[in-house]
Amino acid sequence: MSIIQQKIRFTGNDLNIQVPISSIPAQLGLQQEINNYVLEKTTGSINAVTDVEVLRFQYLYSGHIMEFAFNTGGTYYTYFTAAGFTEDEVDFKSLNYLNSFFILDFFDSTSSANQTKIFSAYLTNISDNATSAGYSRYNVVPSFQLYDLNIPANFFTGTGDVYTAYARLSFYNAKTGKIVVFFNKVKDSIDPPPTNEKMYFEIRLNKGFKNWYVVSGSREGSTIAARELTTSPAYVDRYNNTFEDFENQQQDYPKGSIFIDGTYYNETGGTTGGRTPRTVSTSTPRTR
Repeated sequence: MSIIQQKIRFTGNDLNIQVPISSIPAQLGLQQEINNYVLEKTTGSINAVTDVEVLRFQYLYSGHIMEFAFNTGGTYYTYFTAAGFTEDEVDFKSLNYLNSFFILDFFDSTSSANQTKIFSAYLTNISDNATSAGYSRYNVVPSFQLYDLNIPANFFTGTGDVYTAYARLSFYNAKTGKIVVFFNKVKDSIDPPPTNEKMYFEIRLNKGFKNWYVVSGSREGSTIAARELTTSPAYVDRYNNTFEDFENQQQDYPKGSIFIDGTYYNETGGTTGGRTPRTVSTSTPRTR
């Protein structure tokens, strides 16, 4: 974490330096690393960002289920404690839980040799639209964050209305700073994993009606089932090597309002911690 340093010139006179221990400096230092990183990357940028026209597509079958199952001991569970979070972190929405998110990468092909990634969409409100509290299983309804997709208009180069694309699903865990990669449960019988086909979800788009859906078996009432890939650690490691993260740290100051002999006290006389503030942190991704 960056530390702000100040130099004070000695003038021969006494100086009074006020330290407001009763204030709430909760945001101090929280944004510094992000600002420095953004400045570094934008300074080295060669080409400006190109703004493209997008078309908004709505999910065709409201009522589908999208579930993300994490592997624990060889068994898949659709709740976040299986991803390494504690019940308190989920129930009280700790920072490492709130800063985690799901990623939908949109491709024109499943071939890693010649595919093009068109865009990425994110599910950041991971508590909203869940079928049960603490579960990574969601109702695909209009209020669901991935219900609408803004797809670049230049993706539709043909003359027809029906197009096929492919989605790759993953999860950024801010507690571990790692990406969890999912495979398509419908393709689970494909061996050996991971094959290109197994790691993607086929998407059908209708340009005329501006709708989309995931081809996952029967249409009405289907479940889009994503399962954590654990059988190919080399593949997961290679995926994680495509980005970097850093700890975005913030001081957690003592809560007492009275400071006597190196100890903070509250008004009732109880202690609230020593003189050295501890540091809390969550991971923040840096995409390469």
